[in-house]
Amino acid sequence: AVVSYDPVPGGGRFGNLMVDNLRRALGVVAGGRGGGGDGSEAAARLSLEATRTLSDQLGRLEECGFRSAAGCDMMDAYSCGVVPEDERRRAASAEMLDELEEFELLMRHYCLVVGVATDGEGDDDALRLCSVGEDSPVGFREGRCSV
Repeated sequence: AVVSYDPVPGGGRFGNLMVDNLRRALGVVAGGRGGGGDGSEAAARLSLEATRTLSDQLGRLEECGFRSAAGCDMMDAYSCGVVPEDERRRAASAEMLDELEEFELLMRHYCLVVGVATDGEGDDDALRLCSVGEDSPVGFREGRCSV
């Protein structure tokens, strides 16, 4: 099984800014070349650009051979059970952000995904990690998480 916490920039202004900032930080310019002037190839596309949505993240796991995958953006993880209520209260008391809108914007641009690669025999417990609903051991909820 694999658990991944990754950015999902989407196609909006904030997401595009995330991608641009990462490119600058890594010295990658548009077109996939390193910004160092030596002509060395950087990744043709940042993985961030190839997985701009939760659906892209889940598809990446399936392409890598995972039999089952599920995930949600971090706002849904935070508000719908993946993050326990006592942890939400503790985080709220820290007042790390002045604006709840900023917090939600950030949380909607990151995701939590779980993938399971199984051989099919006796793997019910592993496959439950990717289940969505009341019995999800991870806390993925119907209507808030994708499979």
